[in-house]
Amino acid sequence: NNQAVFENCFAGRLQTVMCGGTASLFCYGYTGSGKTHTVLGKREERGMYYFAAQHILDELRSLPESTGSGEHETLFLHATACEIYNDKVFDLLGPEKLECTLRTDESGTLQVLGPATTIRVDELEQHVSALVGHLSDEQQSEMAQARDRYDATGLPSAFDGTLHSTAMTRSEGLRSLSIFCPEDLESISRSYVQQRAVGTSTQHDESSRSHAVLRMEIVTAAVLKARRALDDARALLPAYNNALDNLTNVACKVLFEKDAYGRYNTMGSSTDPIWDPQDSGGLQRKHFQEPGLWESKHAALLAQKRDIEASMAGAQAEVERARGALADLMDRGPASLGGSLVLVDLAGADYDHRVGAQQKESAAINKSLLALKECLRALANKSSQRPKFRDSKLTRIMEDSLAPSAASSRRCRESTSVMVVNVSPAKQLEKMTLNTLRYGQLYAEGSRSVVAKARPSASAGRAQ
Repeated sequence: NNQAVFENCFAGRLQTVMCGGTASLFCYGYTGSGKTHTVLGKREERGMYYFAAQHILDELRSLPESTGSGEHETLFLHATACEIYNDKVFDLLGPEKLECTLRTDESGTLQVLGPATTIRVDELEQHVSALVGHLSDEQQSEMAQARDRYDATGLPSAFDGTLHSTAMTRSEGLRSLSIFCPEDLESISRSYVQQRAVGTSTQHDESSRSHAVLRMEIVTAAVLKARRALDDARALLPAYNNALDNLTNVACKVLFEKDAYGRYNTMGSSTDPIWDPQDSGGLQRKHFQEPGLWESKHAALLAQKRDIEASMAGAQAEVERARGALADLMDRGPASLGGSLVLVDLAGADYDHRVGAQQKESAAINKSLLALKECLRALANKSSQRPKFRDSKLTRIMEDSLAPSAASSRRCRESTSVMVVNVSPAKQLEKMTLNTLRYGQLYAEGSRSVVAKARPSASAGRAQ
């Protein structure tokens, strides 16, 4: 049963989580071989996720009282669940599924983010109104219809283009549940079962048609609050950058003439050609009939620039403060803080000759499993290429568990993983069973390669 599989295959790996590392379990097999039953369980039989979380919770309760006491110091599990369906990622915890995006933050950590919300920044809105006041009606119309021109680096040119949004765009992470006791795990299984994509395969009518990822991390309330403060602080920076780009763009239109090619020529200047009145580079100043008008407009725009830069410096200081506060919490916390448990229920490979949406589902599943296979081949040194984790959303999410030394956020933390190969005794599935076992062999060979390449400071244990 599942408990015996857990105790023999995975229980011994969970000490890695209690040391702040990551323990992952993958279930792979042909469609209908029992992968979801292994991870989630069914009816009275518990799944691997339940036994693993219960084991971690028991370990947390056995820690010395000093590491688990205090209003903000209680250790608990922060649980999220997502699925990859037709190469799209969806959040599974909540009353409805939400489509998500993948983004790598400045530290190299892959984030799964939900829908973005836009919040107006009053200070920057006032700057936009002041900028528009410098423009003639014709210039306002021109900027409203303009499209960005791009510089040699492929980025939008700050000298010529449209006004960019100065609103703060905030994308929340996956919706989560706080797990303090085994009874809290029931909420995960209910939402997981209700929201996950299920359909017919060539073998049965209740087949999981998506890859599902359950993640549980050891946290405290103070750590979650500090992470949110850091995310909020970071979200302001793009708005300030856009405000500075808008200011440069408007200053070009108000103060300078375009060249014969319809562009603002800034070549040949060793300084900032717009804001240095002594060196305008290749820019040609506009001539106004009123004496001193050019200088007064330039001074007003320069003052506005300094105001935005001062506010941006304050926002950057807040990011550093929030980053330091989070790092301090992690450093002062117990060794288990930040330890993660990851369970991946892979959709079953299916040689589907049907047509329509069902065939599309099967094709997407097989394509992502092939990308995973190629990563395993590369890790096992059976391919001359490096693992291409970006070939699918599945492999991007699994990179941290398959090759932890390549993920910066886990570079100095231990990572261990196990693959459970689910096979069927049915004779008609003999070919599929052999293919599944070969897939598992690739994983085992890749695990030995990763362990051999691991640096002393980045211990990585994998299933043999």
